[in-house]
Amino acid sequence: MFECYRFACAVPLCRTADLAYNTSEILKLYNEAADNGASVVLFPALAVTGDGCGDLFDLPSFLAGVEESVEKLASSTAGKSAVMVVGTVWRDAGKSVEAAAVISDGEILEVVTGDDVVFTNGSAGFGVSVGREPFAPASAVSPLAQVMLYPYAGNDTFHTVAERRTDAAALSRTLNCHCIFCGSGPTGSTASGAGAGQVLFAFDGKVTVENKPFARKSQVVYCDIDTERVDYLANRNMTEYDGEFELSEIDLVPASDLRYYPVSSHPFIPQSDAECTAYTKSIIEISACALANRMTCSHSKKMVLGVSGGLDSTMALLTCLRCCELLDIPASSIVAVSMPGFGTSDRTRDNSLALAELCGAEVRCIPITAAVSRHFADIGHDPANTDVVYENSQARERTQILMDIANGCGGLVIGTGDLSEIALGWCTYNGDQMSMYAVNAGIPKTLMRRIITDYARECPEKLAGVLLDVCATPVSPELVPGKQHTEKIIGSYDLHDFYIWHFVKYGDSPEKLFALACKAFDGVYTPDFCLEVLEVFFRRFFTSQFKRTAVPDSPDVTGVTLAPGVWNMPSDVSPAFWMAQVEELKNR
Repeated sequence: MFECYRFACAVPLCRTADLAYNTSEILKLYNEAADNGASVVLFPALAVTGDGCGDLFDLPSFLAGVEESVEKLASSTAGKSAVMVVGTVWRDAGKSVEAAAVISDGEILEVVTGDDVVFTNGSAGFGVSVGREPFAPASAVSPLAQVMLYPYAGNDTFHTVAERRTDAAALSRTLNCHCIFCGSGPTGSTASGAGAGQVLFAFDGKVTVENKPFARKSQVVYCDIDTERVDYLANRNMTEYDGEFELSEIDLVPASDLRYYPVSSHPFIPQSDAECTAYTKSIIEISACALANRMTCSHSKKMVLGVSGGLDSTMALLTCLRCCELLDIPASSIVAVSMPGFGTSDRTRDNSLALAELCGAEVRCIPITAAVSRHFADIGHDPANTDVVYENSQARERTQILMDIANGCGGLVIGTGDLSEIALGWCTYNGDQMSMYAVNAGIPKTLMRRIITDYARECPEKLAGVLLDVCATPVSPELVPGKQHTEKIIGSYDLHDFYIWHFVKYGDSPEKLFALACKAFDGVYTPDFCLEVLEVFFRRFFTSQFKRTAVPDSPDVTGVTLAPGVWNMPSDVSPAFWMAQVEELKNR
């Protein structure tokens, strides 16, 4: 299994200046975390003393007692694999300063009073920021510090708790590392307020794990951290480092499982409903703004798109509708063309026409069966043979119709293909793969369904009914008469979108993708099915690059895109390296 490291944040009950009690509580939580496989256990600032000691921090006898307590903590870790990072006060050049003692296997490795020390085992490392305001960015971060620890002690309010959450997420992106915050709890001195005991784990601009603040009990919060991803993003983003750091060797033991690895089954979709609603609205807004700019720059008068009654064309239609509002032009500037073929169902045809009419678009219905049949006769293809020629001829006929209509009305052909289809090559080259602006190319299928569902909640009842029925319709190209369900052919889009996110964004290996999928979809899909879809994903992803190379311009709306110039890969690349790893997983 790939390596990750289990970091624990421990917020103990605390009594101000009661060194014996505090030491006992720290050891209790440390042992709990160590027994639970923690690689590193972080405690709040001033955990040994409590943060409200005031002038007591200057008393030599009290400082001597603190040092004895830290020595006791160190000796109690002998034989344990977990590293302890505990906030304390320390004498430095005759002055008492806030510090963090880094303890491992019975020894105090370092008492950190700044943030210029990195503790590393050669492949993974962490730094400790002491004596700063919470999440004040360091002047530089060593490339060996994939994790930054922020012990904190102080009074909190509703606003500071909320702001810290935002700051942690932002700083993790700025520093390109995991940021971990551990604040003192509400059981210390309340002379001027109370600590929240807030715990935050953040990475790549998001809070991944957090606790419930202001809990009047001891807490241990875990997160299994993937340090390899930090290195990947640093290389991909060409992150530069400067500054001087003292390196301290330390024995960091990887986690033995992924119990606390934060992974969502739908990584493109925020988990909070409130956050998700705002996010889905922003996707339409960004896409529509990009389309409005393209319309203006190309001096186009109309937006021409094929409507099928499926998710993709519905999403494109809603984007075009918002674009009309931004440009202050009528919805009739949208030319919505329904082109029923051999496999088109009554359900999707009726939905496509109803949607276009309810949105106020100019609606055209152009059946393609006669034209494609004539084409079959011209090229000598037997229409009883429903092979790739049978399917792709329909897709290319539709594209020809849209292009010619656009030429006739001074319009722009709006592509409907989504990120999931582009990643898998589930599109016809020079058919639905081609357009004049690929407005959906950065939106995966799973997110698209959520966007349309959220949109339906705020629109007129009749339109909402059609939108929800579109979302409930099984995904199908409808190129062959009878039922043709895409996910029965290539596997679940839940899994494909999951693999797209983790492979394109973080460069995860097949082994890691499989392990994460098994965790994220436990109880939903079997490991065998996850592996089966993974094999399809890698085979199709690498053999379909030639289609992506020729995809028209498209807006990046999720931070994961395969647009030419952003994702660069030769069309003739061999997938053998990745397929061999998949085969190895199958043989285990």
